[in-house]
Order: sequence, then structure tokens, then C-alpha cells
Amino acid sequence: MRIGIDARPLIGKNMAGISTYLHNILLWLAENDKENEYLLYSWSEFEVERDYGPNFHFRLVKPTRGFLWNVIDIPLALLRDKVKVFWGPTHELPRRVPGVRSVLTVHDLALILNPAWGNAHNAKVMNKHMPKAAKRADQILADSRSTKEDLIRVCGTDGDKISVVYLGGVPDRSDLVSPEALAAAKEKYGIKDKFFYFVGTIEPRKNIETAIRAFNLVAEKDPDVQLILAGGLGWSYGGILQAMELSPYTDRIKHIGYVSLDEKMNLYAASQAFLFPSHYEGFGIPVLEAMRLGSIVITANNSSLPEVGGDAALYVDDENDATALATLMEQVLAMESIERQERIRLGIAQTEKFSWEQCARETAQVLTGKELSV
Repeated sequence: MRIGIDARPLIGKNMAGISTYLHNILLWLAENDKENEYLLYSWSEFEVERDYGPNFHFRLVKPTRGFLWNVIDIPLALLRDKVKVFWGPTHELPRRVPGVRSVLTVHDLALILNPAWGNAHNAKVMNKHMPKAAKRADQILADSRSTKEDLIRVCGTDGDKISVVYLGGVPDRSDLVSPEALAAAKEKYGIKDKFFYFVGTIEPRKNIETAIRAFNLVAEKDPDVQLILAGGLGWSYGGILQAMELSPYTDRIKHIGYVSLDEKMNLYAASQAFLFPSHYEGFGIPVLEAMRLGSIVITANNSSLPEVGGDAALYVDDENDATALATLMEQVLAMESIERQERIRLGIAQTEKFSWEQCARETAQVLTGKELSV
């Protein structure tokens, strides 16, 4: 059987987000499915060679008129190539083609629930295309039960055609953690021994302003604690930078920008806790990253975050409640060693519930209509 895939996420050099998701699943399929043929469709060449094996074929389909790629170009290509199943891993699907079963992945509905959580262009595209694609899809893969419930509630999608397929876990990169690497990162960024840590894009959806307000309450009582914010500037970040500047403890709040992989891992491992009071997440990979490296996670009791954090994370019920968040931060600071180690053990055990193998196996079952024997 020929299975077509929208492979545009693989165009760029760097793997992140949807490209990482798609790449991991294709690697597993290349290893375990020799029966079906996979056609990878893109509107431009891959910058890095993506050779998954003899039953994977690249198809360059240049758009005749940019915005009509999904309307004319891909439907014609699917007919020409005699494709039986088409998978859209990017919230989009082409116009329905007779005889072609369509599968759509929906990672989250963030920009539909609140367009202000992203830039205007992305929000417009998401709101225009995703609900229509969900309606056209024969089957949908959702990253979490939360995303499935959002699809049913917001888009009126038939729940029977939605399968929850959790994303993969994160690799154990404790090999990158060392006293020398940590000391170098601390010296480079001016970080002391006691700090709370955030990693992610500096943008409103991550609710960093509430984290800053909570830190102010903690810092008032503890003169040694810092707040370290790692990640690039996204959009509408002015209020976040202003909150940092206006904090009475601004000298103890550091935005260190992008960090290298080994710096990120060492700071996870050394932090008092990882703060992630996000307004909304379709899955929440940083929660797993932090737990895997032995950091205690303080996050919000909303969207998919309780599914990812399980019993290992600490949750604030109202992510906008800075006082409640500060209480959890102080609780972590006051933990005895035994209690802290038990919380870390729970976190590492929680990460082992997620794997790319399971994600790929369940995705393949939806694409092929049967469980692959491996």
C-alpha cells in the first residue's frame, strides 16, 4: 500500500517540534515496516538528506500557485501516485481525494482557543485551515486526551474518529551532566547555587509574568534564590521584559537566551525546580525533559500537563495565582533530602511511560489499519 505524508516539516536543517515528531516516527517505520511504501511530499528540497530506506521516496511537488498546494497540486499528485492513505502531521490536509483515506495529527488548539498566544499570521492560518481539516479527516491523532476533548468541544469533531497517541519520551542525557559543565554554565551566566529554572520561548502563553510575580514573593524571604529564564524571544514579550525590569529583585532574574544542549541539561539537573505554569500545552515535552534530568517540576493543572506530569509534578490549580505558585516554590525549598529524592524518583519513573517506539507503533496502526508485527 502507498502511504503519502506531508513532509514539509523536514525541509529545514534543524529538528524541533513537529519535525522531531515526524522524524522519530519515520525512523521507526523505516526499521519496522518493509511492506508499505511511503511517499514524502514537499514543496521544496530538503536542506539535509533524509534517507529512511528503500521503501521511502521523496516527491517534490512545486506549487502552481502558492496557496493552492493543498487544493490542486497535492490532490493531483495523490491521484497520479495511486496513494491510498495520506497523513498530515501539521494540522493541515489537502482537499479530499476519492479513494484516499486521510489521517490528521492535531498537536494542540492553542491558537484557536486564544489567537493572542501566537503571531497573527499563524493564528489566522490555524483558524482557517485546522477546523476544516479536522472535519475532512477520516481519522485524527491527538497528542493528549486534553487535545481530543478540545477538538470535540471547540470543533465539534466526532470523538470516535480521534485516537490519543502520546508523543515520545526524552532520552536520558545525564551523560552531559558534570560538575565541570555546570560550573562553566554558572560562570558564563552569573548563576548561583539556588535557582528556579524555566526553558521555552519567551511569550505570553508560557505565563512567565506570573512566574516572575511568584518569584518576587519568594525572593522577599530568601536573599539567595534566583530565577533563570532560558529561551529565545517569541512574540508579544514586552510585558514579560517589563515585569523583569520592574521587579524589586530584577538583579536576581536573568534571561540568558538560547542555551546549548549541555547547558540546558546541567541547569535542569542543578535547579531547585523547573517552573512551567503555562496557560496551555498540547503535550509539554519540557516537563519530561526536566523530570528526566532529576528536576522537580512545578506546573499548571490545565490542558495536557497533568497527563504528562502524572503524580510526580507539583500543580498550581490556577496558573494565574502567583501566591499559590510561590507557596509551591517555598515548599520545594523547604524539602528534606529524602522527600526531594523521592519526588525526583517519581519524576524519572513518569518519563518512562512515554516512548517514541510506542508513539510510532500506534501511529502506524492508524495509518496502515493494522498492528505491525515487529
